[in-house]
Amino acid sequence: MFRWLLVAGVGLAIGARPIRPVLVVHNYYYAKPTLADSVYLTRLEASAIRRRAGLVVGSVLRRTGGPDSLPDVIWEAEYPDSTARAKDVAALSGNHEFEAIQARMERLIRRFERSTWTTDR
Repeated sequence: MFRWLLVAGVGLAIGARPIRPVLVVHNYYYAKPTLADSVYLTRLEASAIRRRAGLVVGSVLRRTGGPDSLPDVIWEAEYPDSTARAKDVAALSGNHEFEAIQARMERLIRRFERSTWTTDR
């Protein structure tokens, strides 16, 4: 069992590696009626483009139940900090393949939201 020590706002497990904050981004996709499958597949294509570009791929989550007020698809990605996230976003600027996927996604969804979180890893 580890003993925990709080030093300058960063938790440390004695005898373990330091715990560092991580930036977590969630993109919420709300599909138009009957288009949830297309939204999911399009998000997977966007992740494949990110992989080919050497960027954070993230995880694509698909809703399997619950009320329709919840998003149909969530993309979740982790970054070491906001600077890394900004570089990631900038690297996609002008990527015609990714921009085409974004345009397709806009036709498939009724709403889009993004949230940013921090957690310790």
